[in-house]
Formats: sequence, C-alpha cells, structure tokens
Amino acid sequence: MRFFTTWSFVFLFLFSSHVLGTPNTSILVGESYTGSYQFAKELSRLWDMPIFKMNNSLIPITEKFAQNRIERLRLRQGTLAILDSQSAYQRLSESPEVVVVSILWPNILYIIGSQTKTKLLDIHNTTPIHIHHNSDYFVATWSKLLPLENYNSSQFKWFTANDSQTILSKLGTDILIATAPYPIQAFDQFFKTNPGYHFIPLSEKLLSSNRQHYPWIIDRPLPANIYPSMDSAPLRLLTSFPVLIVRADASKAFIEKLLKILFSQRDSIEPHGLFRFLDPQNNQLFEKNYNFHRTSKKFFKL
Repeated sequence: MRFFTTWSFVFLFLFSSHVLGTPNTSILVGESYTGSYQFAKELSRLWDMPIFKMNNSLIPITEKFAQNRIERLRLRQGTLAILDSQSAYQRLSESPEVVVVSILWPNILYIIGSQTKTKLLDIHNTTPIHIHHNSDYFVATWSKLLPLENYNSSQFKWFTANDSQTILSKLGTDILIATAPYPIQAFDQFFKTNPGYHFIPLSEKLLSSNRQHYPWIIDRPLPANIYPSMDSAPLRLLTSFPVLIVRADASKAFIEKLLKILFSQRDSIEPHGLFRFLDPQNNQLFEKNYNFHRTSKKFFKL
C-alpha cells in the first residue's frame, strides 16, 4: 500500500509539472539553518505572487556542498543556485557555463565587546574571544600576522549557531565574533538590555591583511543607527556577499523577471530581512571578480 501511495504522489507531481504546466524552477541551496535556504524560501513565496506573473513555482533543493551546486547547474540538474562568497570567487572561473545573476545580501563580521575595551581590535589584544565557526577566516588572518610562537589558540573559544543565545547572555568581559546578515534581532535585543556593549572595529593591520588574503571580503560602512549601540556615523566592518548563479544560456526574459523580483522588495512595507538591503550597486563592486549574465550586465550597467 505504501509503495502504491508513494508512486501515486510522484506520478501526480510529474503530471502536474510537465503536462498541466511548465516544469518547476529549482534553486540549489544549503541546509535549512543557512541564509541561502531562508533566502530561497522567501524568493519562492514572492515567485508565486500574481504580480510577477511567473508560470511555475520555485522549489528550494538542499545541496550541502557549493561545488556540487555548480556541477549540478553545469549538468542542467538545477536552474539556480546560491553560493557563499569564497566558493564563488574560487570556483566559478573553472565553470564558464555558469555565471552570476546578482550579488545578494551583505554578511557582516560582527565584533562585540564592552566599552572598557580598546576602541580597535588588534592582534595584540589578549582578551578571550568567543567566535562562531562561520568566522574561521578571521582567525586565519589573525594567525598570519603573528609570529607562530606568539599565537595563542586557546584565546579563541568556538561556538555554533545553537548556542549563540547562551554566549550573548554570558558574554561578560570577553569579546564575541560572528558573521551574519543585518539587522540581527538577537543583537538588537542584547544592546537594548546591555548598553555597556558596542561594536568594535578592526585595526587597519587586520583590515589590510583581509584585503590581501581574502579578496571576496571587503570592508565597507555598516549603515548608521542599525543597532541601538551605534553612533550616528557609519561603522566600517568586514563584509561578504553570497551570489546567485545560473547557466550562461539562461534566457533574457527569465533573468529580467528574476531581477525584478529580487529588487522589488526594498520599497515594500515590511521586506524580509535578507531582501531589505539588496542593492543593485553592490554588483559594481565585483565587476572584475565575476562573470555576470549578459542581461545582468545590462541591468547593473557593468
């Protein structure tokens, strides 16, 4: 009975997709806790809105590894995919069949500490640091600037997304580092109840090292007043951008509709957090880094 029910479902799905309408569009993303998955879920919701007149549905498909997402697009086993900035920078040049549709939301390297700490975080700082596993590139930068005998691995206390709330509640005099979009509700609430804490900018030495070793990460201003702890002036922090990719032979009409959906949300009343700060001009920052789809080049004036 179970066998019959399963195949009945598969048959109905295939029938509805290929006979009653246009095959669904798929987007390859990370696991459910990742930004790429959350972005794809919201894009799927927008895709179904009558205003955009898409004649099928967008289906997020989990593919854990970025290289596999690229390969599946090459083999036409997916329509779209989202890559982290490092994978995009290092791997897309190896697959000319796959190009960039758009730069997506900004991911910020957040550094949080108390007012009693130094205004800049430098490699000579000896304060214990709670650091999220998604920010391992920062520790690599830190260690490159220090003589091996001066590097203290015990200074860094690693944590995961599951215990980030606990770390915030027990931060004390330590420093916290994590990479995430903005604004983050947990940070907003933390600063409101802990006015003694603030964002700590990096020293010029650390910023320069990141520019040298990680060209997919840039330092740029975080908009002023995003969080209660911020002054009226913008704060320069390290930023990276995931990218949305597609096969180079995707049609002009498809890419135009997709770009319309992406950048229609900035002026909506309550845009999704990952859509709120999508900015067409950010694509110009990476004009020399990526091969953009021909329609995207025209749209972004690259």
